[in-house]
Amino acid sequence: MENITIEELKILKRVMETKNITQIANELYINQPTISKMIKRIEQKHNVQLFNRKKGFTLTNEGEIFYTYLLDLLKTWKSLEHHISEKNMNYISKIHIGLPPIIGSFLFPKIITSFIEAYPNIENIIHESGGLKIEEDLLKGEIDVGFAVLPTKHPSLKSRVIYRDSFVVCVNKNHPLAIHDEIKFVDLKNERFICFSKDFMIHQKFLKMCEESAFEPKIILKSSQWDLILELVGVNFGIAIIPRILISKFERKDSIKEINIIFPKIPWEIGIIYNESNYLSIAAKNFIEIAIKTYLS
Repeated sequence: MENITIEELKILKRVMETKNITQIANELYINQPTISKMIKRIEQKHNVQLFNRKKGFTLTNEGEIFYTYLLDLLKTWKSLEHHISEKNMNYISKIHIGLPPIIGSFLFPKIITSFIEAYPNIENIIHESGGLKIEEDLLKGEIDVGFAVLPTKHPSLKSRVIYRDSFVVCVNKNHPLAIHDEIKFVDLKNERFICFSKDFMIHQKFLKMCEESAFEPKIILKSSQWDLILELVGVNFGIAIIPRILISKFERKDSIKEINIIFPKIPWEIGIIYNESNYLSIAAKNFIEIAIKTYLS
């Protein structure tokens, strides 16, 4: 029986994650029977059944164990590839960077400009997604570094703070609350809120403020677009809790009033995050240092 290749193991990993051979076949432009035969060959070689084919194509107990070891194996292989590549002076390094939309809009341009000026031959590959997905990708070794609101959900990830801001209440300039310069969060319990979508860490911070103030918020709209949220505040559709930096970038900020929150004080800290158990290339380490120096120097 022929040996199993790394590329085949990568395909097997994707099938184990999606539980869908057809999807992976379409993504990789491979015939579905070819993938099915490959899986069968791997099962026969190791005398193990990886999938419950009569129960919706789910992983067996042996499949779950195999998947865990497969992740470790592929991480080790990726580390070896990086190490060998860095020894080759003709190799152009790559960095895979996880980037949430808000951080990408306001903090990333300055960082990437500084990095490209220092290291023009390094290719930067951006993976745009929410903070929680970025953490998962780091744990799986699919990206090298990422940006996220701190603290991370997974404490095993390492982080370095690069930017600090505070949350403010954002209201229309004619709203009754606009006469205040500061307010306790509990005083907002009867207001109508426009929020970020639940896959944003900002949304989790907002819910934490509500919990600490002992009230259930009346949420009338959720959006992933910060400018839409502020536009709706500007027409007095509702109020919003946002990091102060977003207001400073809003073109029609003369239509809104920002109010400081005096209790509870919940900071908005942005960090660059990485997984120490993964191989960190020299390029990735340099990127981390430049990200830190850009905002904290």
